[in-house]
Amino acid sequence: MGPSILLAAWWLLVPLLSRASDSLPPGLREETLRASCVSPDLAEVLKELKFESAGSLKSTIARYKAGALLLSPELVSKVREELAAGGAPGPRADRILLLQYRPVIAHEAQHALHERIFGCNLASIEDEWSAALTGLGCYQELIQKEPEALKVPTLLTRDEEAIRGAWKEGGPQGVLDVLGTGFVYSMKPSIREENYLEENRGSLGRRLKVLEKASARCAEGSEACREALRDGPIGLLGLKGAEDLEREIKLTREARDCLTPDSVDRARLYFTARESWAKDAWCAQFPEKCGGAAPKQKKAP
Repeated sequence: MGPSILLAAWWLLVPLLSRASDSLPPGLREETLRASCVSPDLAEVLKELKFESAGSLKSTIARYKAGALLLSPELVSKVREELAAGGAPGPRADRILLLQYRPVIAHEAQHALHERIFGCNLASIEDEWSAALTGLGCYQELIQKEPEALKVPTLLTRDEEAIRGAWKEGGPQGVLDVLGTGFVYSMKPSIREENYLEENRGSLGRRLKVLEKASARCAEGSEACREALRDGPIGLLGLKGAEDLEREIKLTREARDCLTPDSVDRARLYFTARESWAKDAWCAQFPEKCGGAAPKQKKAP
């Protein structure tokens, strides 16, 4: 994957999201923490996350960024509409909504756990794959323990069903393959690539230069600042002013400086261990896919 593609991915994947005033469904954190699919390490991270409404998230259900779990209020409303149309209005719909969001919350919390383990957020397809497996575990638990919550399909369950189908057919590799077919995920590099470190540091360095150039324009005055934040690829970030811009510069610099041989090696070892655990979990669930042998289940790394 070339530097230009990686840079494009960064502009698209890391927008600064506006903190909208829209309220989020109460109890999302608490409902997810009740689930046995949430490991003690994941629960510790989840307890510390800030839940925020992100009005600029239009087609993405949720996203983890810098200690915050950002959710699209527009898509929360869409899920409510789907539940009501499916015959689940009122308090029952509120309960179902919390349960259906459980895999999403666990998925995003897994990204935060990766950040804690590696020392920073290392963008990669493996990062998404590992988070998808965590979300899948919570979705399969819902199927077993809360099937009533899944009787009305929504955009939340349709996404999870796609992952579940890939898991059933191809195990951990099947999940990785289906993620690779998505536009955004397909632009994410593999951390196993030999040049991952160099290309991503270069991509972040170029991104930082563009942001710093915009910062210099902002120092010229408010009109120059508005133009700088509106024009070119920086316009994709949806930055509202100089304060947002400086925050984005800080995050980008931290991400670049955190990309070291040590952090990348830690991530590679972790994802290799996750792959081994996931393969055993798949064979235990579908022994016919692995020659009829069901391996002893290990604790998930």
